[in-house]
Amino acid sequence: KLFVQVGPIIVRWSFSTNPYVKINFDVAFKVKSRQLRTNFVIKSAYGQVLGSGMMIDLHILDAFSVEALASIQSLQLALNMGFTMVEVEGDSRTVILRIMKEKEEKSYISAYIVDARFLAKSFLKPIF
Repeated sequence: KLFVQVGPIIVRWSFSTNPYVKINFDVAFKVKSRQLRTNFVIKSAYGQVLGSGMMIDLHILDAFSVEALASIQSLQLALNMGFTMVEVEGDSRTVILRIMKEKEEKSYISAYIVDARFLAKSFLKPIF
């Protein structure tokens, strides 16, 4: 485990299991302007940064939509880079659980969840 001091907060990051790459994503959401910033990074099992990205989007409904969109963006980056074994880690347990479930999605973020599931099926054995 790697511990990083970020101001008064200590962030713990654990290495992925070989041959997996680990995708971490995080979001910042401004409620009044409905703007979001998504940051994501892909690291090897040894902690080497293999890819990263940042997206700024406008007019997003709420925090759940933001997290779901971040999962799509990070999965798309990993797919574009040619990775086949991924471990995905994000802030929203609710969104990740919905992506993992096989039942029909009926929430207002269903389009995002369906897209994330579709992308996840492109990998051999995705871990969430």
